[in-house]
Amino acid sequence: MQKQLTLSQIRFSLFDSGSVGQQQDNNYKTIDSIACWSVICFLLGIGDRHNNNILFDPVTQTIHNIDFEAIFYHAKDLPIPDACDIRLTPFIIHLLGPARFESRFKQTSQNLLRIIQQNSHMFLTSFTAVSTMLSKNKTDIVMKIFENICSNIEEQYWVSINRSIDEIRLGQMFPPWAPLE
Repeated sequence: MQKQLTLSQIRFSLFDSGSVGQQQDNNYKTIDSIACWSVICFLLGIGDRHNNNILFDPVTQTIHNIDFEAIFYHAKDLPIPDACDIRLTPFIIHLLGPARFESRFKQTSQNLLRIIQQNSHMFLTSFTAVSTMLSKNKTDIVMKIFENICSNIEEQYWVSINRSIDEIRLGQMFPPWAPLE
């Protein structure tokens, strides 16, 4: 089993990899993966995001989410529900660097949201197939996701990003999802 890296070890691996150009490339890979996973988690209602459900690959310099038990907004139905649509821990925010949500993260998120909207017909086909295997309650949620994709999701996404870093909202969450992660 591979040892879990600490935040400082991850930051060190991003910025101790040769030339300045290589370091910037590694940082961009990390930021791009964070942006992509944030969009995916937002669109599919994947909750229960905390540092134990997020892996860092030191070889590719990318972040990966695991444990998708709380998909389709299931985390909102837990005894102590998620308080945010997107969960960006201080650990993840730190990996974004000093620009945080501006520049690279914002550009990657906007590009991915645009691509998803332009290809919404592919999502409808996939969601239709998935919804036939789900209960009525979950089918409604899947259709809501598709409607969100076809609407102005970019504005909704940025509202969710801002909520995800609201310390008061984060402080109301169940201790394992606490803002100090």
